[in-house]
This record gives sequence, structure tokens and C-alpha cells, in this order.
Amino acid sequence: VLGFIIPYATDDNNGGVGNNNQIVKEINGFRIEKIQQGTYSVDKNGMQIVFNSLPEELDEIKIPDFNFVTDKVYIIFDSENKDTNIDYLIGKISLGLNAASYNTVFACSKEENCNIDVPVKDCSSYAVYIKKDNESKAYNINRCLILQGDNTNLNMLVDKMNYRLLGIE
Repeated sequence: VLGFIIPYATDDNNGGVGNNNQIVKEINGFRIEKIQQGTYSVDKNGMQIVFNSLPEELDEIKIPDFNFVTDKVYIIFDSENKDTNIDYLIGKISLGLNAASYNTVFACSKEENCNIDVPVKDCSSYAVYIKKDNESKAYNINRCLILQGDNTNLNMLVDKMNYRLLGIE
């Protein structure tokens, strides 16, 4: 998953590795760079966090305050909805949490259809729960931040959460 998310450097004219990204803006000491059309990155201590929206494009997106009082945060998903987009979003969430000094563990929301070797967790654990649904919203239940919506809205919710984790928003 991470191979699709982490941007790669390109060869510069000197034959070495260089970065041809265009700086779009700087906010709170972070440089937001354009990787390609519709994709941006922010470097935090050498870790590249990828975004598909700029902060001002997410002004209408609301995410409640959240606080994980632990160093380990689960990323919960519904295994029956797992597809390449959910994989991409899970990777983005993981990078954002890792950049904010959290250790991440992937988890299924229930045991049935969980065909991978991950734990089954619910909102009694500190977690970000990514949930596919026609209705888009973000809310807290117990120790979970739940991000709910279709593919497009989930992507914007994840971007908003990651900007907040980095202190850009």
C-alpha cells in the first residue's frame, strides 16, 4: 500500500536524485508541494504525507476534536468494503498518524470476512474507523474517530484529519 502513497524522487539533470515538486504554499512551517495534478505532499521529519486536497479546499469539511491518549492507534475498516481505495486511505491514515508519533495497527471491524491476519477491534480501543457509506460525516464514539462517506468524501476527511494531525489546519 505504501508504495502507491509515498512519492518518489526523480532524476535531476545531474544524474543524481532530485525533487522536481513545485511548492504551492507554506503553512505553520510546513511546505505543501505539488507532486502531480491533484496530489500534494508535506514533509515531516523526512516522512512524506500525501494529500489530494489543499487545506482551503477542505474548509467546509468538519471533523470533531479527537485525542488519542496512547501511542498505539488502530485503523479499523470493514473487511467486506475493502478495495484499492480503502487500501489507499488506510495507507494515508497510517502515514499521518505515524508522522504525529503514533504507532498504527490495522484491524477489522468484525471477524467474519476478515481474511487477513489482523486483530478485530471496536471503538473501545483508540482508533480511526474508516467506514464506507452514502452519508458523509465524521464523529466520535467512545475512543474512535469515525470517518464515514463515499470514496471521494472519505479521501477529503482523511486529508482534513492528517492536516490537523500535522498542525497545518
